[in-house]
Amino acid sequence: MNPQIYVELKKFEALQHKHAEVGAEDSEPSYMFQLVIAHAVNKTSVEVGEDIDWDLYEDMDHQEAALELTEQAWTAYIVVQRELSENDIPALRKYCWRIDDQEFNP
Repeated sequence: MNPQIYVELKKFEALQHKHAEVGAEDSEPSYMFQLVIAHAVNKTSVEVGEDIDWDLYEDMDHQEAALELTEQAWTAYIVVQRELSENDIPALRKYCWRIDDQEFNP
């Protein structure tokens, strides 16, 4: 996988770990991030910078986590769009294992 793409994926995972107490490591945020990556691979037109509903724990202060996750997700989207080659697609398909083939269709 392209090293720049790999770094952005790992940065997002680090933020998930940092904000685990508000649910950032749960399946919903992981799915949403994988969907962002799938959109980047598919070259789906999106509003970069748009808020993303991470489904974090509502009963806890999660605004900082949501903002950081959103910023990193869109950074990863931009890097994937800029750096993606055909050679990266199999690794990104494996990374986006929660996404079905209809949503991940380069």
